[in-house]
Amino acid sequence: MLYIMIPAMVIFISIYVSWWTENPAWIEGFPLFLLFLILYVSTWVGNIRTYMEEADKVILFKKVHLMWKLKKWGYGYSLLFQALTVLGSSLILLPFFLKQYQLGYHEIAGIIIYFTSLKAMLMLVKYHIRKAETQLIKVVKSVLVFIGLSWFSQLIFWMIQNGSLLPVYICSIIILFISVFLSLRSFKKISSLDIEIDMEKERKNSIIQLIFMAAPEIEKPVVSKRKKPFLFRNSKRIFKNRTPINGFIEAFIKIFIRNSSYISGYFVLINVTTAAIVIVPPIWIKVVIFLGFLIMMYIWISSVWDQVYSSHPFMKKYRGNNFYFSAKQRVVSSMYILAITLLLVFIAVGWTITSKIGL
Repeated sequence: MLYIMIPAMVIFISIYVSWWTENPAWIEGFPLFLLFLILYVSTWVGNIRTYMEEADKVILFKKVHLMWKLKKWGYGYSLLFQALTVLGSSLILLPFFLKQYQLGYHEIAGIIIYFTSLKAMLMLVKYHIRKAETQLIKVVKSVLVFIGLSWFSQLIFWMIQNGSLLPVYICSIIILFISVFLSLRSFKKISSLDIEIDMEKERKNSIIQLIFMAAPEIEKPVVSKRKKPFLFRNSKRIFKNRTPINGFIEAFIKIFIRNSSYISGYFVLINVTTAAIVIVPPIWIKVVIFLGFLIMMYIWISSVWDQVYSSHPFMKKYRGNNFYFSAKQRVVSSMYILAITLLLVFIAVGWTITSKIGL
């Protein structure tokens, strides 16, 4: 995570400062409506937090007033946090609003207030969509709401462009008031307790999965309900020459390809490094990032190998043999060279694209 976050912060700060001094070339033909659309899509991120935990429901039902206080404070925190995300997104786009599109502070304030109210509405809508019986109904409802609110957002955008800010402020305040009122009323219902507990469970599981993806040494194997894997369904031998070394290599290749977390981790390291090297201007930072990639990728591939074979009890019998280390060295070296090759190819493509669009 440090390898990803620290370069990303350095890249973002340097790019953001450059936006205030001079508009990038790519923003010249970029319409304001697309930025508005990006903000609209970003409002769909985030859910209501109630902080409800699974416990003895008899106690929970007896302590309704305590549950109500917990839900109320949790919702207040959720609303404040989502409002800060809208404000942060607007601050990131502020150089473009002021310098490129010549918007006044009243128009920018209208955009922030509208999307804050829209966040409150969408949190309530997604809270009720979760109560749908089937996944298909959830998807259909989400699509219909997305389309309907996108049309309404286009109307708001038209009002802002034409200087009709008073209707925008009034609509935003009404939406925010109604969303808060209906949300608080929904929390008072005891029947929604199970849904709120499931929401907190899913949030915790998503955070745990993020930790597992970032740390291969504690990674949890991906559990699939299929009787046969999606890849290598009719698995056959990769190597005709059956040796212990080829057996270890073949097993690792199939396990690695079938596990989505291994594949995603491999390409995340390559893609993040590519973006950092292409975007960051100073040459010495590019060199440092490239050297960091060489170290991190080798360590990561080695740790994945150890994770694959240390999790199987039968493999402990062969871990001290020479063919085990020979197979590991061949796999790590091959994947390491492939990663460097892909990185160089991606960097060349990235430099070509950025030079054509004038970045």
